[in-house]
Amino acid sequence: MVQPLSVYGPVKMAITVDDLFLWPDVAHQNGFTPGSCSASLIRAFAANGVSDVYAFSASFALDNDPGLKSVLDDWCAAGHHVGGHTHYHTSLNWLDAKRYIQDIDASHVLIEPWVAKAPSRYFRFAMDMLGDTRSKTEAVMTHLAQTGFMHAPISYWFYDTQFVFPYDRAVRLGSEEDAAWLRDKFVETAVSCLRNQVAASERNLGRCPVHISLIHNSAIAADTYDRVLAAYAEAGVEFVTLEEAMRDPANLIVAPGANPHFRNLTQRWAEVLGVEVEGTPPSVLDELDAIAPIEGWDSVTLFSKALAGMARATGAEPVLADLAP
Repeated sequence: MVQPLSVYGPVKMAITVDDLFLWPDVAHQNGFTPGSCSASLIRAFAANGVSDVYAFSASFALDNDPGLKSVLDDWCAAGHHVGGHTHYHTSLNWLDAKRYIQDIDASHVLIEPWVAKAPSRYFRFAMDMLGDTRSKTEAVMTHLAQTGFMHAPISYWFYDTQFVFPYDRAVRLGSEEDAAWLRDKFVETAVSCLRNQVAASERNLGRCPVHISLIHNSAIAADTYDRVLAAYAEAGVEFVTLEEAMRDPANLIVAPGANPHFRNLTQRWAEVLGVEVEGTPPSVLDELDAIAPIEGWDSVTLFSKALAGMARATGAEPVLADLAP
């Protein structure tokens, strides 16, 4: 019997997806595509009773391949929704507020046909990073209010992007043993991180808030997320819409101060309140770059390549250390 996640009963959680097109200069590999991966996620949602999932994607890919608009069409046709996520996926840390807002607006012009179909107009900061100064955060939040968008945070994640490149390598090398190990660890890590972050959120607030989760549109998610959703349900998750999650004040109120680090909402509140978030980041991350190694395909090299693409497009000065788990 699986130990319940919370003493308060079932944990309500909205599922959200980031980065249907992944990141600048770092695309899907090994025959996986944005469309094939998102189709797999759509099937996983249907099989596990998950509806009205918002996808937050940087829209840069539509510049070079307008045919990718079909990915957004198919997403909405399946009953899911689209939100804003900037055009080039650059952290607010690395730009001034004016340039970041320009990047938001460039994206929103492109994705408006799909955003208009959604019941709510949501925006998610790139990397869920709200900026290294409070003045930047406030400037962007003001612009969102003026343009009719609501900030949709993330309160739980399990660092699924750290599995993306190891899985690509394992598939490229035809190492099914490594790929199977990664899929199993993906599921285990999702549940263990959820357990630890739910516990931290309860210590933060004295109650169990409605959580907002994150998954990326990657190959390993395409091959594994059906199992993750089933494991969530077995552990006591009740899937709800993002609209229901956003009715919880815990998801509406921005944690005090500025936090320039790669932290979700639960972690930001924990740092303000002096609460430990156990097992976050999970220790398995230290093992991943040793799996199915290929020269030049390690996480540092490929994430640095993505950041270089963001910098080239926006004039940003990325700092890889800001993204440390």
